[in-house]
Amino acid sequence: QKSCEKYPELLIEDKNYSIALHYRKNPDLENHAINIMQQISSNYPQLKLNKGKFVIELIPNQADKGKAIKTILNHLNLPSVLPIFIGDDLTDESGFVFINQQSGLTIKVGSGQTQAKYRLKDIDNVANFLFLFQNKIKSLYVKNSQNQNGEKICLN
Repeated sequence: QKSCEKYPELLIEDKNYSIALHYRKNPDLENHAINIMQQISSNYPQLKLNKGKFVIELIPNQADKGKAIKTILNHLNLPSVLPIFIGDDLTDESGFVFINQQSGLTIKVGSGQTQAKYRLKDIDNVANFLFLFQNKIKSLYVKNSQNQNGEKICLN
């Protein structure tokens, strides 16, 4: 906090196990944000720097979205699953790599280089995609039919 006093546009986010320093209010402060976090990281060898979109984070060395997704999928132990991962940040790239290895669906939101197989322009397109996806799933797995008396029944 003391290091950021000179730069009121910097936003410190305490994430319990990590800390993020956002500079989206003033992208010109990127180098200052990186320098501040590098100075702090020298006192915490168990943490690593992780650069995102207008943010620099100090996260545990073992932290990685790909590893986190793998842990979750292993815990769920589903017999058949199609993992879908949507992300908009550099920190999402390890998640894209892992999901691609699982033959899942990876979607990058916005511009920039990516390991994702697909791309959506913005959050509005994500909302539209999810709405269409939900409707498609409903049409595939929820079938309407009629019983012998002509009453509609719903089969799941």
